[in-house]
Amino acid sequence: MSDSFAEWAKTQNINLVVSKKKRVEMLFDEIENAQKGGAKIWHLVQWLNQVHGLDLTEQYLQTALYRIRKERRNEPVKPKTETKELTTDNPQATTEEMNPYDVMMEKYKQCNNQIDKYIALGGKREDIEEQNISTQRNMVMNLRNKLRQKYKGIY
Repeated sequence: MSDSFAEWAKTQNINLVVSKKKRVEMLFDEIENAQKGGAKIWHLVQWLNQVHGLDLTEQYLQTALYRIRKERRNEPVKPKTETKELTTDNPQATTEEMNPYDVMMEKYKQCNNQIDKYIALGGKREDIEEQNISTQRNMVMNLRNKLRQKYKGIY
C-alpha cells in the first residue's frame, strides 16, 4: 500500500490536474542546473514536452522561469555563509578585502531595492525614502559614481 496521495487518487479514478506552471516549478531546480550546464531554452522545451508530457513553447517556459525566479527572490534572503580566508601568501588579496569601497559594493550587490542600496552606499534613509522610483535610481547611481571616483579614481 502506498502513502502517496497521487497514487491513491489513481486507484480511486480521481483525475489530478497539475498546471503547467506548477509542473515547471516542480522541475525548476533541474531546469536551472541544465541551463547552468549550457542547455538552451529550446532543448529544455523539447525535453519537457517529450519526457514530461507538457505542451510548452519557448516563450511560455521563459516567462514561467522568470516568474518563478522573481517569486523566489521575494523570499527572505539567507545570509551568505561563505567566508574568505585571509592568507599571507597573497598580500594583494588582504588589502583588497579591507578596501571600504569593495566592502560597500558587496553590501550594495546584496540589496533588493533602491532605498537599501542607497543606505549601503552610505546615504541617509530620509533623503531617499519619499522620492519616486526614478529619482531613487538616479540618487543611487549618483552616489555610486561619486564613491567610485573617490575610491577608484574612475570618472
